[in-house]
Amino acid sequence: MIKLSILVCFGMALVLLTIGTAAAGTITVNNSTGPVADFTSIQAAVDAVVEGDTILVYNGTYIENVVVSQGNITIESQSGNPDDTTVQANNSNDHVFYVTADYVTINGFNVTGGSGIGFSEFLHSELRNNIISDGGIFAYTSYITMINNTVISKGIILFDVSEGILENNEVFSCSGTGITISNQAHGTLVNNTIHDNGIGIVIDDFADGYIYNNTIYGNEVGITIDGNSYGKMGNNYFNNTMNALIDEPYLGIYSTWNTTKTAGINIIGGPYLGGNYWAHPNGTGFSQVSEDLDGDGICDLPYIIDENNIDYLPLTIVIDDIMPVISITSPADGSSTMGSSIEVTGLVNGTGSLPLVTVNDIAAETTILDFNGTFRATVPLVLGTNIIYANVTDAAGNTNTTFVTVTRTSPSSGGGGGSGGGGDLGGATGEAFENILVKDAATSNVVAGELSRYEFSEEKCHIVHIQFKGVANAGTISTMIEVLKDTSTLVDSPAPGIVYQNMNIWVGNVAFGDDKIEDAVIGFRVSKEWLSENGIEASSIVLYRYSDGKWNQLSTINIDEDGEYIYFEAETPGFSPFAIVGFAEEDEGVSMEDIMQPSEEDISAVEDGDTQPEAEDIPWISAGLLILILVGVHLLIRKRG
Repeated sequence: MIKLSILVCFGMALVLLTIGTAAAGTITVNNSTGPVADFTSIQAAVDAVVEGDTILVYNGTYIENVVVSQGNITIESQSGNPDDTTVQANNSNDHVFYVTADYVTINGFNVTGGSGIGFSEFLHSELRNNIISDGGIFAYTSYITMINNTVISKGIILFDVSEGILENNEVFSCSGTGITISNQAHGTLVNNTIHDNGIGIVIDDFADGYIYNNTIYGNEVGITIDGNSYGKMGNNYFNNTMNALIDEPYLGIYSTWNTTKTAGINIIGGPYLGGNYWAHPNGTGFSQVSEDLDGDGICDLPYIIDENNIDYLPLTIVIDDIMPVISITSPADGSSTMGSSIEVTGLVNGTGSLPLVTVNDIAAETTILDFNGTFRATVPLVLGTNIIYANVTDAAGNTNTTFVTVTRTSPSSGGGGGSGGGGDLGGATGEAFENILVKDAATSNVVAGELSRYEFSEEKCHIVHIQFKGVANAGTISTMIEVLKDTSTLVDSPAPGIVYQNMNIWVGNVAFGDDKIEDAVIGFRVSKEWLSENGIEASSIVLYRYSDGKWNQLSTINIDEDGEYIYFEAETPGFSPFAIVGFAEEDEGVSMEDIMQPSEEDISAVEDGDTQPEAEDIPWISAGLLILILVGVHLLIRKRG
């Protein structure tokens, strides 16, 4: 009998547990076209939910005032985008959402009209990814979290909140106050943007709060601290008519306005964390006019708001035009591997600020001490030649790049061979290493039908830019120029004329050939000094491309000049070895006249088979014409007589 009772109790418990588990689920709402839902109004769904349910609201506009009295639920839009789902107040004198229960999350709505969203005397509510216009947010609750919300015209009021967390919100266009925190024990305001309000932030009886990384600008007053309020401030951006207005606290506890000086990128991109940036719209703010003789991004003097409120480490903008330094220590340039990926390591120096390193657009792992250190990253390889770029960017936005080439060989190739075709970066270039003077490279994103442009800055490379349109989307495509000491070892003979510079140009990888591009143009420059020394006119400069076993002249035009160079552009159907060539007026080997005049073979062919026979009847035609003229003159004389 006892065993039977135990079994019955166990079975009932299992049934109850199953019922409880099944009850927690998703309830749908849709008042327009689309999926058939459980309800057509949000309020009806709220009235039907049980603890643990999620109410999923489909795209549309819902005109209602929703009272949420069931706790531990989530109300969210189906798309997650507040632009898709609007909840508009039916009664403009009431809240659009009014929450009177614990643990309620509202996510992804455009809330408009009425009194916005209200919370009353309950615990742990959350607002995420909402747009609240006209009505604002009022919270009278113990714990509340607001993340990624946009609040327009009425602001946020937290009253008697034990702990509030406001993160990544934007509050603007409020004629009164953007954010008001009153009678709150603790709170955190981080990464918020508060602008173009009467007052940005009002703190009244706010104990032990953290206000960090906020951007507060365009307000009449940035922050007002009243009553017995104190908090920890730092790394905020202030740019308001008046940045701070502070009343004397009646308990004599004051706010701190800076942290300890610590290496790290601050809110204005400087190399150290410390205090706040104090600006004024007319350019006379403390941070805008103070000296920073050691260039550390910290003003040399403290900013004194009043005698009890002092920012000892106010920030200032560092004018940093020093390029960071980066080098690749492994792999070596020109090395080869059979692996499908390779680890790249190197040295980096941020020259005064923390460096950010990427390798072929992959974020590198860095080990940095005093802005100097090492980096490593693993990058995939394609068969053939791969260009590996390491890029460093410092806090001021200065960038520097270095690169190496690595050839991935297949197990059967034993190291690969030469490449003669344009656009074939998929095989090793094959150029003799000792013939390469210098390399330059660039990357660009290739999108179908759009112009991709590569610009080059290596001093010894006289190719200035390359541009083309992609036939199809190809992603990030690299272009490498090998500037050569002499004629490319990939060709059978030198280019005609007087060569200014030989080079190989390789674009893309094995899957990206000349058939993947159109409207390709190469921009290059020629030294005026070189033209003068060689007796060459600028009009004779042409770009030759080697393809199909011969040198082919490309259509070349003069586009610009400066004091040192004349600039040209040439159209090309693809990429391979090239030569910039000029012709002297009396070039022994070949001249412009040679190019324009037909060859001896052409002349011979004309003489042998294409000459026209002389007209043997020409004398008879001339005699007849003379007789006609004499007759005409005779008749004219008779007429006048």
